[in-house]
Order: sequence, then C-alpha cells, then structure tokens
Amino acid sequence: MNNVPISFRVDDRLLWGNEAADDEDPELLNSYFVTQKNDEWDDFFNIDISYSIARARKGMGKSAILKECAYRNKDNESCMVIDIKGSDLIAHKALSENIQNVTQSIFDWKQRICAIINHKLGESINFAWSDDTITLVENAELSGYKSKNLIGSLLDRLTGKISLLGLGDVEITKPKIPNQSELLKRIMEKRQKFKKILLLIDDIDATFRNSEKECLDLSTFFTACREIASGYKGISIRTVVRSDVWTCIRSEDESLDKVEQYIFDIKWSKKEFRSFFIERIKSYCKRKNLSNLIPDDKNHEDILSLAIENKFPWGKSNANSYRVIHVYAGGRPRWAAQLCRMAGKETCRTKTTNVITFGAIKQVLFDYGRFRLDDIKREHNHQCEKIGQIINSFSKQPYCFPTQYLIKFIDEVVMPNIDNIKIDNVVVNSSIKLAHFLFRTGFLIAIERTTGENPNYFYYDDKPELLIDNANLDDGMDWLIHPSYQVALSCINSTKNVVLSV
Repeated sequence: MNNVPISFRVDDRLLWGNEAADDEDPELLNSYFVTQKNDEWDDFFNIDISYSIARARKGMGKSAILKECAYRNKDNESCMVIDIKGSDLIAHKALSENIQNVTQSIFDWKQRICAIINHKLGESINFAWSDDTITLVENAELSGYKSKNLIGSLLDRLTGKISLLGLGDVEITKPKIPNQSELLKRIMEKRQKFKKILLLIDDIDATFRNSEKECLDLSTFFTACREIASGYKGISIRTVVRSDVWTCIRSEDESLDKVEQYIFDIKWSKKEFRSFFIERIKSYCKRKNLSNLIPDDKNHEDILSLAIENKFPWGKSNANSYRVIHVYAGGRPRWAAQLCRMAGKETCRTKTTNVITFGAIKQVLFDYGRFRLDDIKREHNHQCEKIGQIINSFSKQPYCFPTQYLIKFIDEVVMPNIDNIKIDNVVVNSSIKLAHFLFRTGFLIAIERTTGENPNYFYYDDKPELLIDNANLDDGMDWLIHPSYQVALSCINSTKNVVLSV
C-alpha cells in the first residue's frame, strides 16, 4: 500500500474539479487554475486590450479561462464585469427575423450586445439625472434587471388615473430605446463610475449547425464584437469559439480576416498537464487540511505521487504518468479529469493501492472510450450528420493503417455502406476528403513510419496539409486511430505494435 493517508481519496470528485468549468465555484477554480506561460494568455486577462477570442476544441478550458478572467477582475472598482452566455443575447433580438444581409446582421448583433450592457449599467445606477441615464434605468426596470424606484412605481400605479382640468386621463409612457449602440456610445463618453466594462460571452456557438444562415449569424457576431470593442472607449470583450466551428464560418465569410488577429489557440503541452494535476492536488490538500503533505520543498514528482504513480509502463520501458494521460486525453484537460476520476473509483474499489496506477487506467479504458466516441459524435455532428456511422465502420479493424490501406478501406467498406455522406454541407465522393475529415476531428492521428520504439505523432493542427491531394498525402506517415477510442472500438493489433512517443 502507498503511504498516502487514507483521508486522501483519489475517487473524490473534489480532487479532480468540476468537468464543466462554468459550474465550478469561481474561488475554487482560481485555486487550481493553471496559467500557461504564454503572452497570449496574459493578453486575454489584460482588460486594457479591447478584444480577444480564445479558440479550442471542446474540453480544452474555454469556459474556464472566461470564468477566471471574471474572477481576477471582480474586485476592480473601476471595472464592471458582465458575464453572460450566448443564449442571453437571443432574448435581445432586434432585426433577427428580417435580416437580409451581412450589414443588417452586424447591426442586429450590436443592438443585442449593447442592450445587455445598457441594462447592466442601468441596474447599477442608483439615481439618474440626465436623459440618457434615466433611459438606462427605465430600460433596466422594464427588462427586469432592476427593481423600480419609488417614483417609477407610483407613476405606474397612477397611469390612466390622472385627470388634468377635465381634459381626460393622462397616459404615462416610457420611451423605447431606438438605438442601443448609440446610447451606449454616449454613456461611455461621459462615464464616471466605471472606467472599464469587461464583457465575457461564453457558449455563443453552443447550438451551432453548419447552415448558410447560421454561418452568417455567427461570423457577424465576431465582427460586431470587434466593432464595439474598437469603437467604444472603455469596453473590452472576451469570447470563445470551438476550433471546428471557426473552420466552418471562416470558409463562408472572408471578412473574418480582420478578426483573426484577435484569436489565440488554447493548447496544453505535456509539462502543462503536469501542472494541471499538481495544482489540483495542492488545492485539494489545502481544503482537506492536508497541507503538511505538500511543504514548500516538495518537488513535482512528490506532489504528483500523492494521487498518481509517477511512472507508467509504456512500450518496453516506463514513462511519466502525466505524459501517458496526456496521450489518452488527447491534450484535453476535461478528458484527463474524467479519466482520472474513473480510474480513481477503480483504485478505491480494488483497494490494492491508494494511488492511481496504469492498471486502473487500463481497467476503465472501455467505458472511457465510449464517452470519447459520444463526444466526437456530438462535437462534429454539425459538420457531418453521419459521423457516428463512419466511426463505427472502424470497429474491430486494425488500429494502425498505412495510407494506401486507409484509403482502400474507406473506398471499399465505409463509403459503399453509408449513403449520401456530407461534410460541411457538401456531398463527399472522395475517400481522401473523408480521411482528411477524420484527421481534422482527431479520430485519426499521423505517426512516423518507423521500426523504432515510440514513434512521434502529429495532430491535424500540427500538419493540416496532409490527406489533401496525391502530391503529398502522408509525408511519410501512417494513420493511427486515437488511443482513447481503440478499446471501445475493439480495435485489433495491426502489423506493428504502435506505442506513441510521450
């Protein structure tokens, strides 16, 4: 048995954190948040920079970085933090039903976004003197953001009951705001209480479906954010987008060239994965009064070994456990947390040790792989409705394919048995294009064609030029079904036993 105290339980959900960062307590998230050593991350938190977009696949920490940004600015008295979901903007439709072109769509988004900000500003104003501030307060009241003041409540009760010299009842009405963006611009030019407004928008692409209308709708959202952030003094906007969604809308709207400069990609290196585990362990120990387990002189390996064995068997030797988990998680923190939570339950069930071993990881790979297969279907269904059938075609197949055999398998097995395959609304009649799509989704990864141990591997982001045309299909690579899917698909050994480099 490991010497870790029995009070330290690797199956405790609190150890691994909430898999949905937007449901996590902000202070708790901050206690284990990993700040990557990257200038672009620093820029994201710097509210003096007006516009920034974090782009990543699902499970990479997009919601977490927004929530951490809000937390770091919550005590800044000169900054109002407005934290919303994309669904909050739907309630503020302006021209949505009558939009005919890009210009109208951008205007519509600007009205919605500015309406949210105006309502929050109106909610914060205790007493209004000018026409604009009175309008803000009344608008916030009408929208339910702010309770009515005494005078407003009395006037509401007197409406229709005031008679002036027998001329009849006087109806009191409150004017609607014809242009939310112009009102906000005037308010920001005269602002006193708040020097900065930080607007955080999450899940704007949560219900995205790859149609011409939705591509227009979403692409113009990012353009509208850019125009507000650059044209309104004191407003900073932070939002996020899924990598696959950006690929869709970018191909439909060339104007997003101007937005590209504000995007940074969230990526997790293997060393950052080590920090991911260590910060969670340290935070857990502090909350459980086990801080004596992590004195200042403890090195990384000692802290990690409180929950996970430092070394896992990998190939013919051993490898750092966090590097192996990085492979199975596809570099996604959410997947890593889920894998460790499942392995932690298995560890406590068997009671053979107090820390997660590679044996526990292997025991849960089938169930873990089924979760990952469900994930990839949900994540990319908007691009290809038949992705589930396509992936199931690889069940009980070799997990490693030379390029010629991959193309042959798709030609002879996949495409003849699945009718009308569409990717991004275009019918696919090429096995190469279908293989490229599977590479884009992360279902397939490229590995070096070598007889040596631990070949290097590459994701689509590393080599997006592969599987496009016959000029250079593979750059000397073979194709591996990602290890997180292999067990669930009951993949069989190929001609060589592939162990990825870690």
